[in-house]
Amino acid sequence: MSHDLARISWNAAVLCSSSSRVCNHLDCHRGPFLVVLMSTSADEVFVDIYSSEAGTWRPANAMQHPADDRVCLLHAEPSTLSGSALYFKVQMTMHTRIIQYSLGTRRIDYLTLPSDCSYRVQLTATEHGGLGFAKLEGSRLHLWSREDGPDGHSGWAQSSVIQLDKVLPASTCLIPMAGFVHGIAAFFMRTHDGFFSIDLKSGQVKKVYEGSRIIDVIPYMSFYTPAALDP
Repeated sequence: MSHDLARISWNAAVLCSSSSRVCNHLDCHRGPFLVVLMSTSADEVFVDIYSSEAGTWRPANAMQHPADDRVCLLHAEPSTLSGSALYFKVQMTMHTRIIQYSLGTRRIDYLTLPSDCSYRVQLTATEHGGLGFAKLEGSRLHLWSREDGPDGHSGWAQSSVIQLDKVLPASTCLIPMAGFVHGIAAFFMRTHDGFFSIDLKSGQVKKVYEGSRIIDVIPYMSFYTPAALDP
């Protein structure tokens, strides 16, 4: 892996690289994996990849920031995997954008958000595995998805709206979203009273933490500790 003191922000994702059809990539144990490390400088975005099978870092790919939007700070929230591409949210000078990294072609691209949805959005995966995002406006959670148009170009379309004041306690004061759980389509919402989980498929709402001491959460599907689980 290359080291550059000029890099000003980082984020990373760990992916199962098993080609086995048995693996559902939600509860992977002991198989080969990749670490995708994305970092930025004032002028470029870089992607370094570590392979557990090769035991080495692959030389970085790099791409210049858009000419009209130079400062680039990666958000700390987890990336989103859709198809064979990873998506990271990044704060530019004027806008929030999405960086797409295609795992097969190693191509880096920038995606723009709708003009009225440039701030405080949460990247998600749609029911069919596509890319989406959610934006909180008052007590409404607006869900968007990226879809292919008739001309072959992709664009954003609003897919649904969830009226949160109908599923959360009446006294709840909402704060911007805390996280999205990929694979089971559930949101974590932070309030002044604690955290709530909202299952998008069933509509079930559950209070998972009471209090205000925790600010952020990092949802995960499973956790593997070899020393505790191996015979």
